[in-house]
Amino acid sequence: MKHRVEISLAFSGGAVLATLCTSFVLLRWHKEQSQLLWTQSVDSQLRTISQLQRDQPGEALRHLERRLPSLVMSVHSFGRNAKTDSALRSVKEFYDETGKPIPPEIAPILSAH
Repeated sequence: MKHRVEISLAFSGGAVLATLCTSFVLLRWHKEQSQLLWTQSVDSQLRTISQLQRDQPGEALRHLERRLPSLVMSVHSFGRNAKTDSALRSVKEFYDETGKPIPPEIAPILSAH
């Protein structure tokens, strides 16, 4: 009887451990995918703004520029790593190249890059 209890406990413990490990791996993967999506979104946004600035200035350009601060804050929330640093450097370079003032809500974030 004692042997059966030990086997049952070992099996249950293994199942719980496997579930926890799987959950950890899936959460990490989800975070990496979300981070990739946001960093690609920043790059795409900058390309669109640059194209509109050269060819079609107007309300669309202003709308896209207004979205940049929220994108920067979202990317910044993922912490520092190569992808987020690259995306935030690109935003800083955009503001430097265009001569536009950096919005105050993202100035501290961009000053670190």
